[in-house]
Amino acid sequence: MNEYIILTCVSIFVCVCVYVNRYNHFVSSSSLITGTTASRPMDMFPGTLDVPTTSPASGHLSIILNLIAKTYNKNTPACTLLLLSTWLQEICIQSEKYIGILSETQECQSIIASLINCGATTNDDVASAACNLFEMLMTAKDVVWKQETYLSIVDLATLHLTSCNKMIREKYGALLMCMPINIVLSKLNKQHLFSDTKVSAIFLNVVLSKFVELISLSHFIFKCFLYLNVVLTVV
Repeated sequence: MNEYIILTCVSIFVCVCVYVNRYNHFVSSSSLITGTTASRPMDMFPGTLDVPTTSPASGHLSIILNLIAKTYNKNTPACTLLLLSTWLQEICIQSEKYIGILSETQECQSIIASLINCGATTNDDVASAACNLFEMLMTAKDVVWKQETYLSIVDLATLHLTSCNKMIREKYGALLMCMPINIVLSKLNKQHLFSDTKVSAIFLNVVLSKFVELISLSHFIFKCFLYLNVVLTVV
């Protein structure tokens, strides 16, 4: 792709991203979240003026997500993909309370499909950015994704478990820990990946590291409890 075109596209995306960021990416006013079933004044009080209850910006988030999903493809330069990843991270932060609602929309499914498609890359920066986004989405509170989504992400994660980059291996190994354990084990076993010593060692290493973290946290809490008990006894 011509370097001038690339720079122009990046500049446009930066301008748009900065602009929508001023309005929190139009998340709270989006029809994807508020829906279209809100009662209007005339419905509750016949004879009153028919005043629209939807925001003029209600469709902006949908447009933004569709734009990102269509642009986030393997033909897009890595620098643009990284910019789009940052943009998506900001949207995820702003919509943290609404992830459960957004997860059921076609726009969100398109975003995930694009991330999975571009995440299968040898570009470590892009792979890392995609992993960060998946971690944000998969660890969202009270959100259950479609089984097909989990399966596709597990496939992507296992692909990166054999990466030459240790950081990528560890990030995607940790991502597997965010997936439902029954789906992960079933998928790995079905693909006979547990017979692969390297993949098994990486996965088990991630599991053990998480287990050690939990033990350390439990030990810290226990020590705090003992300290508090001593203080209360003295008082």
